[in-house]
Amino acid sequence: CLGGGLELALACHVRVCSDDDKTRLGLPEVQLVLLPGSGGTQRLPRLIGVSGALEMILTGKQLRPRQALKAGLVDEVVPQTILLQTAIELALKGRPASRAVPARERILAGPLGRSLLFRLVAKKTHHKTQGNYPATERILQVIETGLAQGCSSGYAEEARAFGELAMTPQSQALRSIFFASTDLKKDRGADAEPVALRSVGILGGGLMGGGIAYVTACKGGLPVRIKDIQPRGINHALKYSWDLLDKQVRRRYLRASERDRQMGLISGSLDYQGFAHRDVVIEAVFENLTLKQKMVSEVEQHCRPETIFASNTSSLPIGEIAAHASRPQRVIGLHFFSPVDKMPLVEVIPHSGTDRQTIATAVKLAKLQGKTPIVVADKAGFYVNRILAPYINEAMRLLMEGEPVEHIDKALVKFGFPVGPIQ
Repeated sequence: CLGGGLELALACHVRVCSDDDKTRLGLPEVQLVLLPGSGGTQRLPRLIGVSGALEMILTGKQLRPRQALKAGLVDEVVPQTILLQTAIELALKGRPASRAVPARERILAGPLGRSLLFRLVAKKTHHKTQGNYPATERILQVIETGLAQGCSSGYAEEARAFGELAMTPQSQALRSIFFASTDLKKDRGADAEPVALRSVGILGGGLMGGGIAYVTACKGGLPVRIKDIQPRGINHALKYSWDLLDKQVRRRYLRASERDRQMGLISGSLDYQGFAHRDVVIEAVFENLTLKQKMVSEVEQHCRPETIFASNTSSLPIGEIAAHASRPQRVIGLHFFSPVDKMPLVEVIPHSGTDRQTIATAVKLAKLQGKTPIVVADKAGFYVNRILAPYINEAMRLLMEGEPVEHIDKALVKFGFPVGPIQ
């Protein structure tokens, strides 16, 4: 229930949501340099308090069901099976008494508290955005107007601000990226039917191997077998997933039983035992061409002929990795970014001999892992490193011309990059 859907719910007297793990409630418009345009900036602060509303609207933060209940955003959380019946029962009860927000929130909504709160939030927000997101300033303005002058003035200011923000180049650019990303989700990568995916193998239990195992098992729901030359490599990969899942349990996002079930999907071995029927094997070993070619040969020996070999290389040509393969049509690049559990992009890199079904299957696997796959050419740098290189090169040129490191980094952060090119 995001964006306009939540704003519609905010206009109701009572709200109930399901306890499903996929249920999320939020107002993510700020991520498109917009603000909630259907009354959300006025109704949310009055429902849950101004500080909580500012956090949700300024960051696009999404709440899980229990978080929404605790915040006062919903009145009940029930299983999906009785969601409709509960909603009907609540509707038949009639309008309930208004819910009072905590005393702290009432003080913050008052003239003195409001002045202090908005000044602090504006300062913190500007530090994060460096003034590159006009939506945050307008959000603060609109919410403060509604609290100081009443809902009617707030609604009018909200509508005006929404229209003005929609015309900014920042919003137009981010909306374009949003729609392109949405269209990309429908793209299969190739005009072929992907193979059914039942299990995946991973070579290498390092940082990347552990991350790939996590998203494959815990996001994609596929059994994973990790091979490493040392037991500590396998232990490292298992610990990677355990730490992330246990963190969710401690935060009450996940039940302990579900953590244990997901961990049960991941196993390890020092040899190729358990690899015979893997549909895809992803290598995440050192950036060494000879070693990767050796991995291709070993996988072809120990896995079935239909098994796809996917290399996580960031720089080596896929065509060269497949140069000595007996089944080069089953070799492809699948480049993840670190940390794997957070970075959404994956480069899918076919070489000239990769068949269409292999491309479609690699794209399908990346989507199951919760990633945004892009199919790119097997050229120097692929896509990301190819566009990153000129950026870094220019920074190095400025450095050689005598510009201080801190000036270069500060200028690029001010421009909108999360970190500087040298930092």
